[in-house]
This record gives sequence, structure tokens and C-alpha cells, in this order.
Amino acid sequence: MEIKFSWVSSLSFILVIIFASILFACMIVWWDYDDVDLSSSQNMEESIGASWAYGSYLAFYKKILKDIARRMSEFEKNHNIKLLVQKLVIICPLSCNANGSLSGKDGNLEYVGNLEEIIEDDGGNNNRTFKTNVYKICGPHESYIAAEIPSPLSTLYEMRGVMDNVILNYHRECFIKTLSNLLKSDQCIILEYDDLNSSEPLHSFLLSELEDKKIVNVILKPF
Repeated sequence: MEIKFSWVSSLSFILVIIFASILFACMIVWWDYDDVDLSSSQNMEESIGASWAYGSYLAFYKKILKDIARRMSEFEKNHNIKLLVQKLVIICPLSCNANGSLSGKDGNLEYVGNLEEIIEDDGGNNNRTFKTNVYKICGPHESYIAAEIPSPLSTLYEMRGVMDNVILNYHRECFIKTLSNLLKSDQCIILEYDDLNSSEPLHSFLLSELEDKKIVNVILKPF
């Protein structure tokens, strides 16, 4: 009986060791898979972010920035105003919420019109129209800007419930960085607006950022 008991005990001990070894090996494989998956994901996300930026540049910004200085001057003359900056202001909210107009995001941003439209045959459509909106920043000073939010960011905003925040943020940063590089010699300014952690209103943020760049021409309201 003692010999039989010893044999059973030894077999049980060996089985426990084998099971523990298999479990440990599986855990290592799982961990390694996660590491490889994350690395591959990051490489892929960078490519996707860059692709979105290139798509935005070629399909939209390259068109609307064409001859924008002349179109801004004509708008100023026709509306008897002075733009705060002679550049297109591209706002990139960290939330990626690009839905709606700027007026809908801040009551102190009032839509006043758009620059001369760019009309081209594009994407299988004849006479496709590309617009650039002009907004008045309400407040102590009467200021005007040509501004917009990149529409590809809205895709990330809609995916926030099914995409990990780390990956989503990586998408966003790759998009903004690539777009900034593509537009660095164009007549525009790219601003990252922290609408997630800051309580500063959008209109106040715009005035502060543009004034800090020392490129403003503010028109004081008559008393």
C-alpha cells in the first residue's frame, strides 16, 4: 500500500509540474503576442494617420489654399472687414469632434460668409464646390478669421466607443503631425485645441493663440 501510494503521489506531482509548465508557456506566448500585436498596431496606425493627412491635403487643402491670399483680400474688401490673420486657421480639437460648424461649438463664433468658392470637377462629380468659411469672433474686439476643422477627425470621434484611447490618440497625433508637415509652407496655421481638459472657450483660445504669434490685426469696435 505504501508503494502504491508513493507511486500515485509521484504521478500527481509530475502532472502538476507538467500542467504548470504548459500554463506558464501559454502565458509567455500570450504576452509575446500582445507585444507583437501592439507593435504592429502602432506601425499600422501611423500609416493610417499619415494616409488620412495625405488624403485631406490632396483632396481638400491643396485646392482651397490655392490663391487664398487674393480671395481673402477680396472678402475683406467686399465686407469692409479685416481678417485677424491672413491665413487659414485649421483647428484640431483633441476630442476629434469635428461635427457641425464652429458657431455650434461656441456662441461667440458667428458665421459671416465664405471666401470665393473653388469649383472643380472632382471624384466623378462636375462642378464640385469647395468652401472656406469666415467667422466673426464676438467680444470686446471685433475680429474675423477664416477657419475650419479637418473633417477626417470626425471619424475618430465616432469610433471612440469601439477604439482604445491609446490607439485613438495615436491616430490623431499621426494625422496632425503629418498634416502639419504637408502644410508647413502653405498659408495656414494649425492649432491643437484641448477641449478635453481645458474649460477655455474656443473663441478665447483662438484669440490667445493668434495674438501670441504676433500676427494679428484687431479692429476695435467704435464706442
